Amino acid sequence: MIGRTYICLLTACLLLNVPSAFAAKILIINSYHPENIWTMNCLQGVSDTLGNQHDIEILYMNTKRKPKAEFNQIAKDTLEQAEKINPDLIMLADDNALSLLGQDLSKKDIPIVFYGINNNPRVYFKPERLPNNVFGVLERHLILPLVRHIKNIAPIKHNRILVLLDDSTTSQSIKAVGLKGDDQNIVGDTEVNAQTVRYFDDWKQHVLQAGESYDAIILQTWYTVLDRKSGQVINEKEVLDWTGKNTTVPLFSSVSYAVGNDKAVGAFVLSAYGHGKEAANSAITLLNGDKPKKFKTSKSGIFYLNKRGLDKFNLTVPHKIRNHATYK
Repeated sequence: MIGRTYICLLTACLLLNVPSAFAAKILIINSYHPENIWTMNCLQGVSDTLGNQHDIEILYMNTKRKPKAEFNQIAKDTLEQAEKINPDLIMLADDNALSLLGQDLSKKDIPIVFYGINNNPRVYFKPERLPNNVFGVLERHLILPLVRHIKNIAPIKHNRILVLLDDSTTSQSIKAVGLKGDDQNIVGDTEVNAQTVRYFDDWKQHVLQAGESYDAIILQTWYTVLDRKSGQVINEKEVLDWTGKNTTVPLFSSVSYAVGNDKAVGAFVLSAYGHGKEAANSAITLLNGDKPKKFKTSKSGIFYLNKRGLDKFNLTVPHKIRNHATYK
């Protein structure tokens, strides 16, 4: 809670005409694990923007690697840790953190900033509206805009593109918003089919058979794909590497780190660093005693390309993309 001492300090800063942001205790709760690249890049944007004047605590819920049966206990443990830390402001990263913790944390007199939210954030609260102390930045994946670009890059035979997703809360949210809640979308004359896959053996079959019916694959989420026998999550790098090496059609994505040799040939992405920066700016506004917009939408697109992959599939990139793309 922003206590009376901090408010007095803020008032003094304003009277003396000096920067008003005080040294606050900020708690960042991440849905995922420290090695998750999206999480790392968002945190870098948050950290660089907040600077080093604040006391920042970071918690990781690890819900990409833990089974859903453990989520309620993870949420309980995280709430207890948050209570002990007693922060002045909380940042909730990605849908699982907001869905599992947002309702309880919003009841406390603490400003909350969410980011990385794919779904409508209101659905995580009862009633379905954002509490007065909750603000944030929406993450909007650029799947359907990417389809339009793929049509100008890849040879089109079937007029069909496959979107592969793991079976996770994030994927459900992406489908609800980025794919308009449907497994099938039509972009121009192209059919876009979304396939949610739980097990790695099924995932492999979809990849190997894609060339029979599809012109390209969009690799969207692959972080919670399971081994059927053990029930354990397959390492995300293993899933990405296998998919890139075995696909018979061009592989695209909406995350930059999927692009590389024997991986995705291209990606049209939302900048995780910029996304974290936007969230941190909302936090700073709150710490300065003002209110930011209730929520902002982060959706600017950046192209990443891989030359070896482009050559492998004999793809031609339009000048307007090629001249502004980052190559990996």
